[in-house]
Amino acid sequence: MDSGHWLDSVQRIDSWYYDEALTVPIATRFGPLSRRQGLILRWETDKGILHSEAAPFPGLNADTVDHCAVALGIHIGRTKQRPQLSQLTPAVSLAIGSVLMQLDPVNAHPVTQTAPITVCGLLSENSPITDALLQHPCIKVKLSGLSIQDNSQRIRDLCDRLPPTIALRLDCAGQWNRQQLQQLLATIPTERIDYIEDPFSQLSDYSEWSAYFDVPFALDDMADKWQPDWALSGLAALVVIPLAMGLARACEQITAATDQQIPVVLSSVYESSVQLNFYAWLAQRCHLSAAQGLDTAQYWQNDIGERPLLVANNRPLIQTDDLEYRGRLL
Repeated sequence: MDSGHWLDSVQRIDSWYYDEALTVPIATRFGPLSRRQGLILRWETDKGILHSEAAPFPGLNADTVDHCAVALGIHIGRTKQRPQLSQLTPAVSLAIGSVLMQLDPVNAHPVTQTAPITVCGLLSENSPITDALLQHPCIKVKLSGLSIQDNSQRIRDLCDRLPPTIALRLDCAGQWNRQQLQQLLATIPTERIDYIEDPFSQLSDYSEWSAYFDVPFALDDMADKWQPDWALSGLAALVVIPLAMGLARACEQITAATDQQIPVVLSSVYESSVQLNFYAWLAQRCHLSAAQGLDTAQYWQNDIGERPLLVANNRPLIQTDDLEYRGRLL
């Protein structure tokens, strides 16, 4: 960028608002989710048209879509001052930083549909086991409440119905304690479990994991607090959620974990195909070999702006021009 402006290779940026219904209401720890809102940005660049997304998630993020729109206008309008991604809210850092990373000459190769990226399937409560779900090497199952009997029965039923080649990742959402988890694991075929994701709410509770459990664990909510100099026996993966920690911190954690040879799993928060495609690009660029947590596209009725690169589907594609135009940013 010869002139010193961080947007030298960008000719124009426009933004659109979407408010899309999901296929079914989804139970989340922040309450039921039936719609998803966000901003789609279209960047005209020297590398062609690129899209990005600002889609804060209620409960997870403090800002709103309107807050994101204001912040994007401020930071993109200051073309002589490159924004520090670490100082932006997570949704805004993704909307700006995802394109900056792709415009960097070091990142010359775009993601392709044949990229060597695998995806972990997502099975929500009361959702059916579909043919598409069976194509994944593993399936993430969100445990329901703290009932040992109910969760145990559900896991055993899944193990009976699924091919033995498909492993399960159990997402506990930080609600369990050591005794409850021991009781649950004693009633299920643990050889079918890839790892237990986020069972405890305190990072210190994981320090003696291997003294009590044979099944490994993954850090999700605690991933932002993990430090590479703090060894954790039994840690199988670091689950990085860019929309929770922001793009700058996410990239730091990816680098730190891979340097320690700890597998990294990027996890989406029901974002559109635009954001999922960036996560696919980031996973390929960072050579992430674990099955990534990017199966949330299945809950969208439509794709927006782009087809998802990692999932074949027949959903309608909504072009940005068919959304609510929010104005030109550059």
